[in-house]
Amino acid sequence: MKNFSPQNSLIIGWSLFLILTIALFSLSDNVFQQKVVSPGRVPEILVEEPTHSWEAEDGTITEPFKVKDGYIYQDKETTDPTKGGKATYQFTITNAGDYIVKATVKAPNGGADSFFVNIDAEPTSPTMIWDIAHTSSFAEKTVSWRGKGSANANGAQFNPKVFTLTAGEHTLIIRGREKNTLLDKISLELYSGTTPTPTPTGTLTPTPTPTPNASSTSITIEVKMAGITSLPNNSSAQQIKFYMTSISGGTGLGSASSPILIDVTPNDEGIFEGTLTLPNTSYLNNYYRIRIKGPKHKQIVWTNKLMPTGGGILDMTDKSLPAGDINSDGVVNSIDLALINTFTTDADEIAATDLNLDNQIDIVDKQLVLNTLSANYDEE
Repeated sequence: MKNFSPQNSLIIGWSLFLILTIALFSLSDNVFQQKVVSPGRVPEILVEEPTHSWEAEDGTITEPFKVKDGYIYQDKETTDPTKGGKATYQFTITNAGDYIVKATVKAPNGGADSFFVNIDAEPTSPTMIWDIAHTSSFAEKTVSWRGKGSANANGAQFNPKVFTLTAGEHTLIIRGREKNTLLDKISLELYSGTTPTPTPTGTLTPTPTPTPNASSTSITIEVKMAGITSLPNNSSAQQIKFYMTSISGGTGLGSASSPILIDVTPNDEGIFEGTLTLPNTSYLNNYYRIRIKGPKHKQIVWTNKLMPTGGGILDMTDKSLPAGDINSDGVVNSIDLALINTFTTDADEIAATDLNLDNQIDIVDKQLVLNTLSANYDEE
């Protein structure tokens, strides 16, 4: 028998080890590549919709929006969305589904905390107002719609606003509303809890645009607020609550629990003007009992007011809305008076208690509350 040296034995041993290792790996690879699929079952493939995002300045921007330091804003109040700055962002959705819009914004106070927002159509007021929770620095917020809610971030009727989108091309439209509300990065995301629906390839049938009610009509409403006789320093839009009942058996509009919300803006004479939309022309040339409440005011009533013809002016300036309802509980009393701090420098506190809109709290604001306390008003 031939003798093997130790070196030959070592070489043979390592060779056998390598051969066995390669064989085992080959076998295991074949085993792990097997996939168990039930007969007749097609493996499920989930398609994720990518997140769409834009820098605010990357859209199509029109005045009065301005671009500065990577964000956009406007330096004027526009309660009519068609007169505000416009920013549009086009995108394509692969999968139909429910989506929300988020944006990095800075909304420092009550005079700078809102935009108009919609997808595929111009936003309208007041339904599509996005009231933003106040933030002293840039922060990401989710778009909501005021709808029939109140004029603050917590009062939105649609929060968040969920947009149901078909597959295909769409356009995000943002309109300016309040001055110095800053808009930075924007994103469109699939709404949590929903799964996008894959859409077959082929010709897409566009969703028809709803036709506005041809019989609706709009009139201008004018109101006065106590203590304001000229254009105030704070000329931002204010919101009034309006409702009316017919005194001749006709149809009313709004109610005490669900008033019509109207944005009004002051002119050079200190008269606040806004737009009242009536469902149809049958409201015109009829007499109504009308109730109006200002943002920090008592409600008062006009007992016999004629509704003008379409395009006319509903002049309510024979009375001034009595100032002083600071805490919005419907009455003016010593509690409201105590809330006026003439020493404050806090911007939010000033915005909440500045009755004559001069951007400061002083004895004039206290006197307006005292005037209301000492007077009798028709406020049923």
